Amino acid sequence: MLRLPSNAGPQSPRPSQGRPYASPRGRAGSTGVPENLTPQNRGKLAMAGASKTWCVAKPSTSNVELQNNILYVCTEQGLDCRAIQPGGSCYEPISSINHASVAMNLYYQKYGRQSHTCFFKNSGLAVFTDPSKITN
Repeated sequence: MLRLPSNAGPQSPRPSQGRPYASPRGRAGSTGVPENLTPQNRGKLAMAGASKTWCVAKPSTSNVELQNNILYVCTEQGLDCRAIQPGGSCYEPISSINHASVAMNLYYQKYGRQSHTCFFKNSGLAVFTDPSKITN
């Protein structure tokens, strides 16, 4: 599993500033909704910002991309990812998809649950069900 540097805790977070993880429509003055959504889906996605939502990694995402998402959130953006470190509250189950989902959701929650803050090169999925309450 990925080991983050010990200084990967909170720092001054910076919005994506055109980083590759922002959606093409995620810039100021835009709707923040990816262009490829149908009109029916746009309404459902807009509703997502009004209620409690979470960002999780899509199951089809490669392990490399999941690791990149963790590094982006925990290192480049400086969010506190101790929860996915050994002994952390979200360390188990130990899998890239679970750890990436936690990290991606930290970013999504930090930046206001906007649709473009769960894009992550199309590897994120905003959901209405709290993923921590789901059991297998």
